[in-house]
Amino acid sequence: MQEEFAVKIIGISCCGEERPVGVFSAPTFFFGIEPSPNFSYGGCQIQVATDYRYFINGFPDMWDSGTVRGEMRPVRYAGSPLSPFTRYYWRVRVLGAGNDASDFSKVGEFVTGAVCRSDWGAGVFESEDGVSSVRKPFFADDTLESAFLFIAASGSAGNTAAAYINGNAAFADPVFPGPAEPFVMYAEGADVTEYIRRRNSLNIDFCGRVSAILKLNYSDGRSETIESGDGWELLPDTPYLKAAADGRCEEYDAVKAQSVYSPDYSQEHKIPKRGNAPMYIRHRLSYSVCSEKLTAVSVKPCETGWLFDFGRTVCGYAETVFRDADKPVVIRYHEYADGRLDAPLGESGAPCCVYHPAGRAAERYAPTFFRTAFRYVSVEGLTYRPSVSDALAVSLTSAPKKAEFSCSDEDLNGVFAGAVNTASADLLNLPTDSQDGNGAGKPGFTLAADAFLLLNDAENVFRRLLESMEDSQSVGGYIPSEFPSSEAKTDVAASMSAIIAAWSLYMYCGDRELLAGYYRSADALMNALASVSNGDLSFDATLLAYADRYAEDPVSPGFLASVFYFRTAEIMSMWCAALRDRDGAEKYRDLAMRIGTAVNEKYLHFTAGRYFYENGAQGANTLALAFGLCPEKARPSVTEALVDDIRLKGRLTVGHIANTYIFNVLSDNGYCGEAYSLVKDGALPAYMRENGVGTFPLCAGVGPTAHMAFAGGCARWITGALVGLSYETPGGRRIRIRPYMPEELNEVSFRTASAYGDISLYWQRYDGRISIDITVPVDCEAVLCLPVNNSRLGNRDIGEQFVFRTGKHHITINDRSTKSL
Repeated sequence: MQEEFAVKIIGISCCGEERPVGVFSAPTFFFGIEPSPNFSYGGCQIQVATDYRYFINGFPDMWDSGTVRGEMRPVRYAGSPLSPFTRYYWRVRVLGAGNDASDFSKVGEFVTGAVCRSDWGAGVFESEDGVSSVRKPFFADDTLESAFLFIAASGSAGNTAAAYINGNAAFADPVFPGPAEPFVMYAEGADVTEYIRRRNSLNIDFCGRVSAILKLNYSDGRSETIESGDGWELLPDTPYLKAAADGRCEEYDAVKAQSVYSPDYSQEHKIPKRGNAPMYIRHRLSYSVCSEKLTAVSVKPCETGWLFDFGRTVCGYAETVFRDADKPVVIRYHEYADGRLDAPLGESGAPCCVYHPAGRAAERYAPTFFRTAFRYVSVEGLTYRPSVSDALAVSLTSAPKKAEFSCSDEDLNGVFAGAVNTASADLLNLPTDSQDGNGAGKPGFTLAADAFLLLNDAENVFRRLLESMEDSQSVGGYIPSEFPSSEAKTDVAASMSAIIAAWSLYMYCGDRELLAGYYRSADALMNALASVSNGDLSFDATLLAYADRYAEDPVSPGFLASVFYFRTAEIMSMWCAALRDRDGAEKYRDLAMRIGTAVNEKYLHFTAGRYFYENGAQGANTLALAFGLCPEKARPSVTEALVDDIRLKGRLTVGHIANTYIFNVLSDNGYCGEAYSLVKDGALPAYMRENGVGTFPLCAGVGPTAHMAFAGGCARWITGALVGLSYETPGGRRIRIRPYMPEELNEVSFRTASAYGDISLYWQRYDGRISIDITVPVDCEAVLCLPVNNSRLGNRDIGEQFVFRTGKHHITINDRSTKSL
């Protein structure tokens, strides 16, 4: 092999996982490559087989892709039809521009689930009241080679299903399926071979609906399938005495748990209630994970027992240890130390669990159908003084942090940690936020998708949102579904923000199939908006709910809807252009121009020698600037109106939507110093000041919409203005780095993962010079833009530019910083 092609393949994955179980339809394969400045990516070759031994002779029996040309992105399976509930093996190698090939990667595995929806023929059980437990005893002989369990479930905001093989938890995911649409059942698979014995018990505890398939494979080629349906038992005595549908309380009896998971459980059994077939079964894209476990920093006596303090707010649950407990233990969760410590079980604001001990010397309790935001945990019923190690705070997330950031300003480091932690916690709820039908929380999640995709491992979370949006088109759902009639209200901005999130996801991953797959949903929404818009391309207030939530000085619902209509029309024009649909691109470009003209005629005012939007509110001017609605001649005046209002009031008065954009708007228009101060010093909007929110994650009192808006605004400013990273082309083959280098900072370090590999920036100020190091991923290009004046970097204030390709690069420049203006 020539030296220039001696590259190392790293991080192979199938459908985003290393060894997925339960893959639906055609899986996608991806891999990483260690950066090599002499390597130019020319394509890849993927092989799939039913047995890894087929790779030895080089003749895979399922698929040999040959050379797959194009950019380095996930490759979709296109071989012989896959069988359901079957294990397969795969490997990949890359080719250079001259067709020379690397070695093959290590062999990966995946197990299919229901390849087609018709493959899932198992019955559906419905819980009757709270948690139901169903059970299936079965036998397996000693020639068992593998066993795979597949569960499909739907439910409420709380956890909905937990499966056990002989008392062993089958799934590592602590929340399954999590917040779930009522018309969808999400499926998950697990390898349970190690838990199978000769005599077995399969138990499932669930709320909502559940369906199960267990596949047993034997070394002599036999296979056996056990499905939910006839022959299952409804256990009359589940250990879960109580579990709230919103996931905020649970009562558990450990005595009953000792018997119900045994194959010898012999109480009188009932037949479980059968439900209707699910409307959809989907392979789960976004998973919950335990991102960290925090030991308490202190434990002290309180009025009801003992109070554990974990040092900061987390979203999840507490795992507690009890010694020689002989009566029920009450565990209450609090965000504040002065919260009501004796609140009744399940009362709003006082999430609570009750644990009935089994009488063992030491017992550990981790709730199954419970999670909440908390910093403190009070424990009542102990007869001894616990230690700090007796309780762990388990933080749950579906989009863990993937970026690293640090700088010489500890306040900014705290802001970054808070923004990422808040996103990690709240993105767990993204696909089904606001199940009452209005999608009110969507903007806080979706408008900052460009930043969250860089900071969190959130691609599959946003893909699940789009799947939900597509499903809801058929069933009158809410994400964003068919636009309602004038008799109902919706959050227009929330609906349109799904289009913005889809475009952000495309720019991040470069997957044009994503745009093709969800075009119908997006186009249906735009058509619905057109059908209910007024003659001036605005919307009647009777259609709008929430509007500029939490704003101290709100903009009108009509203005808010119209500027979003303008922005989504622009995106749809680019969307069609990416799909090479010239007619569609022209149609939406014309619509955007007409909306922009109508909005400016109605809302752009000129008074006392200054332009401003609508009522001069910070939110109105911010959105007009952020969405490119403002004419070039008016931009300086509108920006000055925004800045003057902030200076006059000494704080932000924007609502949950404009808060996502305001910091970047200031930086992009030459006011980096103001943005820096607002982010660093926390000139919080009124809705956060009044609720006493000063720490992250932002979980106290104001709801996920507000949390994500402020976290999203900070995240977008750090990535897009301070670090200055942006994708110039879909997928990030060409990136731009335009750092802000104020005198107040001495160094900044940032690293994140892209589809092509790691992107990193490090700069340090010393002796009148600035040292800059950049890492560019495989087969990519980075444009480094340095400002004329490092303290006032705006999008119209660019000095030197450097172009770098794959590899690590270092330059040193003169320090041209001045005091921030």
